[in-house]
Amino acid sequence: MRRQDALSINRFRRHWLDVHGPLVCAFPALRRYVQCHAIDSVAANEEGLGLRVDGFPILYFDNDDDRLRAHQSAEMAACNVDSRLFVGAVSRVIAD
Repeated sequence: MRRQDALSINRFRRHWLDVHGPLVCAFPALRRYVQCHAIDSVAANEEGLGLRVDGFPILYFDNDDDRLRAHQSAEMAACNVDSRLFVGAVSRVIAD
């Protein structure tokens, strides 16, 4: 995820943790939810910094049916509305 350009990193993180996180935790059939916040590091290279990634959410489901149930839920719809308030760009990867 990348934050909206107008948001500071602190405001982005607070919203993700305190507002968005609880919305995600309400998804039906969600097994586990992890927020990985990107931090400044001397180990970061220019290519990585150029991606402007502010964090990685990881959602765990027992199976694809549970994932689909969550993605088609009212809770996901509410989460999508909230995302427009602080997320500038997002890519989704689904892995087994």
